[in-house]
Amino acid sequence: MNESLQSLKGEIEEQRNGSIASTIRWFIEKEVDDGQTFTNQDIHRHTHTYTLLAEAEKTRRINNVSTILHRIKDEGLIEKVRGGRQGIWKKRKQRALIVDWWNASGVPIDVWLPLDITSQVKVYPKNIILASGGWDGGKSAFCLETAIKNMDKFEIDWLLSEMGRDELKVRIEKCELTEEELTMLREKVTIMECSHSFEDLVEPDRFTIIDYLSAPGGEAFLVKNTLDAIHEKLTSGVCVVSLHKNYGSDYSYGGQRVYDAPRIVVTMENGVAKLVKAKNWATESNPKGKIMHFKLVNGHNFIPQGLWHHKEDEEDAGITKRRTFGSVT
Repeated sequence: MNESLQSLKGEIEEQRNGSIASTIRWFIEKEVDDGQTFTNQDIHRHTHTYTLLAEAEKTRRINNVSTILHRIKDEGLIEKVRGGRQGIWKKRKQRALIVDWWNASGVPIDVWLPLDITSQVKVYPKNIILASGGWDGGKSAFCLETAIKNMDKFEIDWLLSEMGRDELKVRIEKCELTEEELTMLREKVTIMECSHSFEDLVEPDRFTIIDYLSAPGGEAFLVKNTLDAIHEKLTSGVCVVSLHKNYGSDYSYGGQRVYDAPRIVVTMENGVAKLVKAKNWATESNPKGKIMHFKLVNGHNFIPQGLWHHKEDEEDAGITKRRTFGSVT
């Protein structure tokens, strides 16, 4: 009798594990996009590990989920994400998109960027432009002026992660826009609150502004994953992203690898902008490393103080000494 009962329990447990394995596989195949990351916690939420199971069952389920995910990894459907905390996975790409380069126009997009950046670097479809600065470096000002100066040419999605509507209204009022411009701003710029999963709200063929991109779950290394996901999603659209950086550093929160996907990276600190990355030159001269001094007026208006130049050529650029200007984001 005991042997029969033990055999029955074994069959029930095998059925349970088989059912959970099928549920996990369905979740990965249907709910997770190619290249997208997910965590053990996502699986537990999907299978109700913490809400429906008794304490004794939870530990067994957690171990089973881990075993099943490693089996699926061995099949090649997913892979572990290296660096950072445990239990993060990425669904591997199953099919690559063929690039029909012969049908491309090869023409840069007529995008306006602060500080005449496009005089140094061209912007093409699918490009990410990253503006990086400290708490008072000018990040939000960069996004605001970019939205205002491009709204006559593009329909823009602006994702806000920290600024509320009252603060935003005060900033917009400082811009002293005409009634016509305010109407255009309301009609052509869709402003949405977003603090995570930014890539989900990026439309492939639209002009998107993200102010600012915060680290998912506080994990700095995941900033790169978010930018990579945005880049993969873009087709004919472009995305301007602001990101925090530490003072005195050229690199943003998340380290050097964060700059892999963006084609243009400009840092801003103490009234000095620097082109840290500039892939598509607008002139015969490499703009990487060039700087420009600027003033920031009324929280949105960047006033150049001289030209883009390499630091050693400051005298030729009309700047005889380093100057520091106060600014607000």
